[in-house]
Amino acid sequence: MQSSIGKHKYGGGNGKKLILLRAKFQNKGLLAKILSAFVGQGVGIGFQFVFIIVAGRILEESVYGQIVYVYTFLSLVMILTKFGLENGMVSLMARGDIDIEEKRWSVLFCLKVATVLSILAIVFLFIAEPGVKLLMGNGKSNYHLLKVMSPIILLETWAMIIASVIRGFKRITAYYIIYMHIQYGARVVIFLILYYLVGMEGLKAIVASYYCSYVAMVIYGHFCLREIHLFSGMKAKFPVTIILGLTVPMLLSNAIDVVNAQIDQYMIGYMMDDSKKLAVYSVALNIGKVSSFALVAVNSIFAPMISEYYYGGKFQELERLYSLLTKWVVVFNALATGFISICAEDVLMIAGSKYIEGKTVLLIIFIGQLANSLVGAVGFLNSMTGRPQYVMYAAVSGICVNILLNKILIPILGINGAAIATASALTVDIIVNFVLMYRYLHIQPYNYKYICIVPSFVAAFVPTYLLHVVINTNFILKIVVCGGVYTFIYSLCTYMFVFSSEERVHVKKKFSKNKDK
Repeated sequence: MQSSIGKHKYGGGNGKKLILLRAKFQNKGLLAKILSAFVGQGVGIGFQFVFIIVAGRILEESVYGQIVYVYTFLSLVMILTKFGLENGMVSLMARGDIDIEEKRWSVLFCLKVATVLSILAIVFLFIAEPGVKLLMGNGKSNYHLLKVMSPIILLETWAMIIASVIRGFKRITAYYIIYMHIQYGARVVIFLILYYLVGMEGLKAIVASYYCSYVAMVIYGHFCLREIHLFSGMKAKFPVTIILGLTVPMLLSNAIDVVNAQIDQYMIGYMMDDSKKLAVYSVALNIGKVSSFALVAVNSIFAPMISEYYYGGKFQELERLYSLLTKWVVVFNALATGFISICAEDVLMIAGSKYIEGKTVLLIIFIGQLANSLVGAVGFLNSMTGRPQYVMYAAVSGICVNILLNKILIPILGINGAAIATASALTVDIIVNFVLMYRYLHIQPYNYKYICIVPSFVAAFVPTYLLHVVINTNFILKIVVCGGVYTFIYSLCTYMFVFSSEERVHVKKKFSKNKDK
């Protein structure tokens, strides 16, 4: 098998025609998977957004900030308990050269390892009180809450590994149900029931909602694994060295990814010792992550397909998919970034006027996510083609930038400095990942259609910005009107300038079918 896609011979004109013909037959199935992923991710993002808004409005800023800080600390601990098994399981379950008996054994082995590591971590948090308090850096109340929430380590570790196994089997709908719908949907429903109907105190209600959502995730995931027959039938021992070969490099890269994702909130809580500021930052950050919706949705489909296509020798299909999916991720992120540039303050008002000072943070995070989308699923291209060390190199570069800039900028710019550090680290990470990927795969997703996104963006942004300045009304109405105008103009221009002729034909067919119905 050749390791370089760029050096793979297409077999002349007939080979190219064959690839194009095969691609047309695959489009219907691919579009169905993309639609399923977008719907799943969209509903999940909706639940997550509702949870942020509900928690932000109901809880005091200081209480919300305390929950954020403690959960951030637990997330850093869970780096070790997950042991890189999440992405390792996606790659292992997607491989066609491993039979079901070996996959059964591998799943149970990973769950046992995760259980032991989680119990050890929980015990450590209880017995190493002085050291843990020193690491948390701010107060007895946070440590008490940490002990109360520490069993979440075991529940989340189980839930995430199970979700990764389901994802590796390409059960996209089930993956999103467990990963996002139950996690955030159940959490917000339980929180509201406990707070309003039971009359439970806000802090206790939100902690209980975390527990209940993770228990529900594990239960649902258990039934999903039974459907795939991973808990029944013969088991054949799979070489532990291969599992470790997949997970240990992932442990390092995942550790750095989690640190990159959480270090800003940890350093704000540690350096500023201000739960209210951390709450403002967290609300803006989590709303900002909505813009990663398209990339995460595409990755959920593309990640297992990378492993399948690469090890199956389907190099041209891999290259075509990378280019196609990256283009649409960029289209969506440009849409989201333009809208938030206009309506950032209005969007934050949904969570409450106390969060408006996070407007600059929100905009910076969206710009960082737009930069991240420009190279698509480049990290998965590295990790799923047998080079997870490249992801680790990129992540190390990103975390060094992140920690350094947080240390410098937080004392000067506060939460805005943390946002700059986060966006900069994300940009460094994807640049290193892309350069290393291009060295051996020799593929890049770009063509002239990417340039055409710019006029679509400008054509939608300018009139919508002027409209936002002119209208003086309720913030909800502003979001609806400006969002509608901006989306309509942007979508129309995208259809005219960015869609390929084949994509326009496909859209027209879809509309004609809907009219016939």
